[in-house]
Amino acid sequence: LGEALRSQALHRRPRPEDVRGVWDAALPALANPDEAPGYGEEVPQAIGAQLPPELVRHVLDFAPYRYLVASVRDDGEQVTLWGPKGAHCVLRSEGLVVSGIEFVPPAGQILSWSAFGFAVVWDTFSCVLLHELQFLGAVDCVHVFPAGDRVVVCEKHRGLGIWSIASGQRLSSFAAHDASFAEVFPSGDRVVTWGLGGDLFVWDVAAGKLACRCVGHETNVYVVRVLPGGDRWLSGGQDGRSFIWGSSCEVMQEMRHEVAVVDVAVLADGEHVATVTADGEIDVWSSATGGMLSSMRAYGSLMEIVGVEAFPGGGEVLVAVTTDGAFTVNSTSGETLHSLASAPEWVLDVSIAPGGDMVVTCGNQGLNVWDARSGAKLYGIDHLDDCMLVGVGVGRVLDSSGFGCGAWDELGRL
Repeated sequence: LGEALRSQALHRRPRPEDVRGVWDAALPALANPDEAPGYGEEVPQAIGAQLPPELVRHVLDFAPYRYLVASVRDDGEQVTLWGPKGAHCVLRSEGLVVSGIEFVPPAGQILSWSAFGFAVVWDTFSCVLLHELQFLGAVDCVHVFPAGDRVVVCEKHRGLGIWSIASGQRLSSFAAHDASFAEVFPSGDRVVTWGLGGDLFVWDVAAGKLACRCVGHETNVYVVRVLPGGDRWLSGGQDGRSFIWGSSCEVMQEMRHEVAVVDVAVLADGEHVATVTADGEIDVWSSATGGMLSSMRAYGSLMEIVGVEAFPGGGEVLVAVTTDGAFTVNSTSGETLHSLASAPEWVLDVSIAPGGDMVVTCGNQGLNVWDARSGAKLYGIDHLDDCMLVGVGVGRVLDSSGFGCGAWDELGRL
């Protein structure tokens, strides 16, 4: 493949038609998303992995940023990246059973981690493994810092660790409780952790010590989300209560429910928060007063909620997904804007694109991509094996129509 361009590329940048020709010749099967390989088939490596190294930098000049969808097979043994034209590549690491995936900001890399104690970082263009992180033992969570340079790791029986992605070294540790979950503040200067029991622990990353402890929940905390600005955070738990906490772990607002709170969402404006209870009720609250603004029921016969997500780009819309494959797009006033019951049955995970314009669901019948605001199905990959996890990020992807003149925004839209 490299010989097609090597002779002319060593001394000058390749022309768009050169790269396009190689791409079209190398991956003709991916011209139609409906013909994209399934998990049981071999997926070709991305074009970036096949070009000579000296060409990759030049080829990137012609590769626009596009949305990438990452899906994890239900056995956890492989991650597939899907681009605009179908399967981009399969990421495999020997012995890695994937427990979670996360796109690394600002763009162009993805991290997959295993509860058995290690993580790998891949380049989304070339699909080349960039970094390996070997932790000190089993882990319960791994989250990337907003700057994309570090990860926080919930190390089982060891507390909390901060690791460098580039060096793979442990930078610092906290004598934390046995944390099972963590959330990094947008500023990257603090991390909140929780596990069994009702308390939240907020850690000062630079000082390497506990900043404050949030006491209020009577039983297990299920979920925590940080509000815009980073000076407040929202929690929900088994005791049917939700709290908005202040910067010193003081209770600013308390919202009570009759049953357990299984998920929460923070809208982009920071003025609205949403809670989801075990009986399928979605309540929208004022973050300033703690007053309820609206209440709605999740659409779907099972009323078992995978989660509620707030659109990143607009603070007025929520997406609710139930395990039976239905989801709704709702306004904060309680109005259902769209109801969709045709997603694959038994949805196991849902992700919203960074721009808030696309929803991806995955489950036992494959992966589906939806226009979040109109409710229209954009495309589906129905012949996959069971899909366990899904994420949406931004990366550079070549495709046969990706050349020419145009203006692109930071999310890869023409």
